[in-house]
Amino acid sequence: MDVEKLAVEPGSEIELSDVVAVSKDGKVSLGQPVVEGAKVIAQVHEHNKDKKIRVFKYKRKTRYRKTTGHRQSHTRLQVVEIQNGGTA
Repeated sequence: MDVEKLAVEPGSEIELSDVVAVSKDGKVSLGQPVVEGAKVIAQVHEHNKDKKIRVFKYKRKTRYRKTTGHRQSHTRLQVVEIQNGGTA
């Protein structure tokens, strides 16, 4: 799973506590806004950058044009365990 870049070293584990939905044995629990006590433990694999996108600004009749690019940084995670906190 790719998420926005996190300030964590590759190879370490991270705990994500803002869980919106949990499913267990076909029973789904939705949070209002998050599920209480639920958390996801994930392992950080690497930090990467996405493909470059081109941003082009143009104004007609004024000879104005500007091209810039952007590469979004992201962190690749592997989910190790999902704890549902006794719900679902």
